[in-house]
Amino acid sequence: MTMKINESIVSEHVEIKVFLGVVNVIFKKLYDGSPIPKEHLEQLVEFMTDYIDSFHHLKEEKILFKYLEKYEMYGKDDLVGELNADHTMGRMLKNSLADSIDSYDPDNKEWAKGIATTLQLFSATLIHHICREDTELIPYVEEQLSDEQKQTIEKEYAELQEDFELSKRELSKLDQLVVYYEVDVAECKKC
Repeated sequence: MTMKINESIVSEHVEIKVFLGVVNVIFKKLYDGSPIPKEHLEQLVEFMTDYIDSFHHLKEEKILFKYLEKYEMYGKDDLVGELNADHTMGRMLKNSLADSIDSYDPDNKEWAKGIATTLQLFSATLIHHICREDTELIPYVEEQLSDEQKQTIEKEYAELQEDFELSKRELSKLDQLVVYYEVDVAECKKC
């Protein structure tokens, strides 16, 4: 029986899809001219920074991708390189969003549409990225790595998880936004 090392990554993908459900509601409201509280936009950036990038992407880049590169397993057509590029794009969009929030002006329709566009691009990039990881990368990894390699990776995942209580706080804030914006969680979990 082979070991499944990526259950935590897939579980985190589910949480991120719920977050993207919130993002989608907010960008639609902004496009429609509805004001969004600045603190909610700031919470989106915090979740992007603290949960998605500093926790989830760290796990992928510093552990999983590192081992794939070490064993020269790049996937079909350099899938790992493409997924890393998606992470970089997500960071650029997050930074753009953070910069725009600094000049918060809900009465400025162009400002609101700029924020909405950035959120829409972030969401589209990340949902495509997650689907590629779930349907291409993870099956590839499960098939290609030995049980010993998987155990090494799983141990590093567990160590990172222990050190990252921040992720629980971010998930709690996400739950509050889900309720506030009446997000359909079951719909979000679909790929």
